[in-house]
Amino acid sequence: MKTPRSSAKSRGELKPEVEIENPILICMKRDYVVRASRSRNE
Repeated sequence: MKTPRSSAKSRGELKPEVEIENPILICMKRDYVVRASRSRNE
């Protein structure tokens, strides 16, 4: 799963325990990353 450096540092790397406790946030973040990658490609 590839994520932008900014989001990875501000969310994933700083608080990994939050992602584990909140799977919904993971899905939302994953969907956000997909949209970001699509917008870049287009």
